[in-house]
Amino acid sequence: MNPQRESKLSRALAICGLVNSAAGIVLQYVLFQPLFRQMGIGWGSSTIAMLVYFTILTNLMVVAVYWSSLAVARNPVTAFLARPGVRTAVTAYILFVGIVYATMLYGELPLTLAQQVPDAMLHFIAPPLCLAWWWTTRPHRPFTLDRIWRWIIWPVAYLSASLLFGASTGKYIYPILDANALGWPAVLVIAAGMITLIILLMAGLVAIGRRRSGKD
Repeated sequence: MNPQRESKLSRALAICGLVNSAAGIVLQYVLFQPLFRQMGIGWGSSTIAMLVYFTILTNLMVVAVYWSSLAVARNPVTAFLARPGVRTAVTAYILFVGIVYATMLYGELPLTLAQQVPDAMLHFIAPPLCLAWWWTTRPHRPFTLDRIWRWIIWPVAYLSASLLFGASTGKYIYPILDANALGWPAVLVIAAGMITLIILLMAGLVAIGRRRSGKD
């Protein structure tokens, strides 16, 4: 692909992805307020409540890496976010979000038609958009598999923290990790499966990057 054309395509995908994830977060915050009210959570507290979800945190990361690719001026923050390893890790995270939601969480909450819009933007549109963008910005120097052990730190830390929070308070963020309802053996098996899934996604992106680099 022509480098100039690839650059234009990358920017177009970055703009679409940034708008999709940013708008999805804002819409979910506004349209999900009735659900928060049912749980006794006000406007202010709902901001914190949203930030405990892996989907929201990951889409915020996606917005950040898109922003770094569009920023004209470089600074330490945009330089870090522009690293191929950071972009690849975030792509794996958002793909993980989409797969887990579609296979294990979709339908858990009764959503109105309006609420389904940001739900789809964050879970079903964001992952393929990010993958397409990553494809156009892939590094020409291939990664090695040892990078995965750095990339996996964040999801393992999040999963561990959510389980510790649930064990100490009795309130679990996700029903698939609710040890009160499922029991710890089942939850630990699910958690191990989730970690395995994200490792496989990362390994797949590494393999794709190596294969494409060999062709360039």
